[in-house]
Amino acid sequence: MQAQPFSIEHILQLGYALTPAQERVSEGILSAIQQQKDVMVDAVTGSGKTEIVFASILWTLKQGGRVGFVIPRRDVVRELFPRLVNAFPFSTCVEVYGGHTDQLEGHITVLTTHQLYRYQHYFSLLVFDELDAFPYVGNRVLKAMVKRSVKGSIIYLSATFTPYVLKAFHDIGGHIERLEIRHHQHPMPQLKWIRTWQFLSYFLMINRVKIWVQNHKPVIIFVPTLAEGKRLFQWLSLWIPKGRWVHAGTPTRDEDIEAFKQGKVHYLVSTSILERGITLVHLQVIIASADHPLMEEKTLIQMAGRVGRKKEDPYGEVILYAQVVTPAMVASYQRIEHANRALSTLF
Repeated sequence: MQAQPFSIEHILQLGYALTPAQERVSEGILSAIQQQKDVMVDAVTGSGKTEIVFASILWTLKQGGRVGFVIPRRDVVRELFPRLVNAFPFSTCVEVYGGHTDQLEGHITVLTTHQLYRYQHYFSLLVFDELDAFPYVGNRVLKAMVKRSVKGSIIYLSATFTPYVLKAFHDIGGHIERLEIRHHQHPMPQLKWIRTWQFLSYFLMINRVKIWVQNHKPVIIFVPTLAEGKRLFQWLSLWIPKGRWVHAGTPTRDEDIEAFKQGKVHYLVSTSILERGITLVHLQVIIASADHPLMEEKTLIQMAGRVGRKKEDPYGEVILYAQVVTPAMVASYQRIEHANRALSTLF
């Protein structure tokens, strides 16, 4: 692909000030980028990690470079794209994912990982959100495509980097920034689990969801498998109307999620496709069969991280139903507790 020149005065129009913690991390990222270093940002869910890379994006654009913002899943591309359009109103932003490839070139390209094959040494700065998410993690082909697409620095973002990944990145000379405070400076909602048989948990969920819906609080019920999602939704829909069951193969997924955001749908039963990206005020979360092997530490943290993200209501509940307490559940609890302790030392 031959990049075409653009002539424009780029500006950043954020509309609000970063917190002191965000500002510190933003400056650290920009300094590293200016030194042509790669950066890894280890930030808790809801910390505003997207906004802290905006200064580096603006600097890159002013140098005449092009920016790629890569996300593993198209749902999150669709969620993020309008935010970048609003933040950089005079820059050309394009979104690229399967079935949406009419326009490929712009100052800022928001795209899924698989679409990187279209770009060779194109991006002066590549922001890679959720490095550890499916389908990128463990995929050598996608990893090679990332390296091939960029001719400058890469910023890696996630709330669930492992200590091993951080150490390996540091050992090869990468720059690491940490942000353990949510943007509204309230603690992350802690996990609450209820140990019970799966069949009984369905009745408990029905009662819990009813209460939340009656109080005008949207709900996501995460499930580990398609079979359980279908079965659980059939039960819930008998008692509670205006719900949807969504997964990667749902033909009306985009419409169902949009209806949920608009309040036309009261609850969603979902696989892990919604564990990252979605932000909604007053949102409550249930994790069904939290002891399933697919419910890893990072998965549980990301699902829990959907709650309390909005400044208007930084609180909420995350309830896990399981027959046994797994190491992943304990590790997730401890990780959230650690982040909240870091916050408490500031006040």
